[in-house]
Amino acid sequence: MANEYRVNRETAQLSNVDGDLYVERGAVDASESGLVVSGVIRCEGDCEFTGDVEAQSIVSRKGDIQIAGSVKAESIEIKKGSLRVKDSITAERIRVNKKLEFRESMDADTVRIGGTLNALGDCKASRITVGGTFRAERRVNVDHIDVGGSLKTEGETTSRIIDVGGMFKANGPLTAEEIDVGGMFKAGVPVKLVSVKVGGTVGLVGGKVEKIIDVGGTLKVEEYIEFGDIDVGGTVRLRKGGSGGTIDVGGTLKIQ
Repeated sequence: MANEYRVNRETAQLSNVDGDLYVERGAVDASESGLVVSGVIRCEGDCEFTGDVEAQSIVSRKGDIQIAGSVKAESIEIKKGSLRVKDSITAERIRVNKKLEFRESMDADTVRIGGTLNALGDCKASRITVGGTFRAERRVNVDHIDVGGSLKTEGETTSRIIDVGGMFKANGPLTAEEIDVGGMFKAGVPVKLVSVKVGGTVGLVGGKVEKIIDVGGTLKVEEYIEFGDIDVGGTVRLRKGGSGGTIDVGGTLKIQ
């Protein structure tokens, strides 16, 4: 029968656990060889791990989890708290109630964050859903991104669908099929997109939007742009012109 190891309000030095590991307001030091748990790591209260961590799954009912190393598991669920990882995260499913932050990389299938996702390293997933803010410092390769608040990307971003309720600011190269933003969308470098739908304002450097740019407010493009059609409720300003199909403007059209 598999063992159950408990760490309760103390710091324990561990490397291998055959079974489940229960940590209650405690710390695990696995800095020398890492921690491998054949079963589930269950946490209660704030818990810390030093060294790489590998387990079948990690579950925390309440409290913040800090891992000074990398973590690998089939699933990670932090029900009432945050997760901070110094290095990389590898998991099929990640669910964090408050905030997730990692520094090196994340490779996952589905990621659901209730509050903030702070990606300081490369980010790869099939789908990421964030209720509040998603900040990405480096490369993002995610099929479907759904953010309720704001999204800011600094590195190269590749996606099929990006859906943002508030503001989306892309400072790095951006390639996507569908962009749907409720408020403001701004890109700092030329884009490669298929369609753009924004409720408020759009600011582009240039690039190509294959099908349509649909904007409720104002569209401003600083460099030459290729487009399918443009449909804007307010003002359109194309500073260096462009080429495409029809332009339907409810307010003013300026082409310089």
